[in-house]
Amino acid sequence: MYGRKYQWIIVGMYRERWWEVRDHNSSCSPWELSLAMEGHISTDVLPLSSSENITVSGLFVWHSCEEAVVHNVGPPGLSKDFVTTYNKKKRIHKEQNITTIGLLYHFHSKLIKRLTAAEYASQYDKRREREYSRFHGYAYDGIWAIALAIQSVAQKLKAKGRHLKEFQYRDPFWGQLFRDAFNETSFTGVTGPVNFIKNERRSQILLKQFQNGSEVKIGEYDPVFDELDFSKGVPIIWSKF
Repeated sequence: MYGRKYQWIIVGMYRERWWEVRDHNSSCSPWELSLAMEGHISTDVLPLSSSENITVSGLFVWHSCEEAVVHNVGPPGLSKDFVTTYNKKKRIHKEQNITTIGLLYHFHSKLIKRLTAAEYASQYDKRREREYSRFHGYAYDGIWAIALAIQSVAQKLKAKGRHLKEFQYRDPFWGQLFRDAFNETSFTGVTGPVNFIKNERRSQILLKQFQNGSEVKIGEYDPVFDELDFSKGVPIIWSKF
């Protein structure tokens, strides 16, 4: 069943060019599959956001930068020469009543790496060698979600005079604390906006179509805002035969 009277929509989370692999349990040849698949639309996870927004990993908190300089520790690339220069200028600016925030603003270009999803992808490709997973961006954002949730819990505990070291497994108090923290977590990740609704994340969906023997991107769907965007891909081709 294929042709202009039919429009197949399937899940597309299979291996690359899966239709070319001969399956002995099927009576269809790869050529027959390719013929029947022409024009079908598939849904898949969107590996990385197509947005150029700066992600959460492109930010440093100002007071953390101050502490990093004071204790001579901090983000990669914070050299001893930078610390020496910072401390020298800090003494000079103190005499001129310039605030620490003002001085840190002077150094912001050396402290902040503005990372977009595309820049993250470039870094990932340089380091992955032959390894690859379509879920690498979700693993990356997942670590950030965990870190931000732990940070939120730590702040709430501090206000109550408690500490993360008191954590207990299977304790309802801690379970609720972390559930609330995750549901309150919201940030821009390399896979797009990250937030949780009823303890679940609704990820953006990639829409593909099989055109001339290959899968191509035709658009994206955002389940959070219920928006379908066909401007982020090639035009759909409808079968004429």
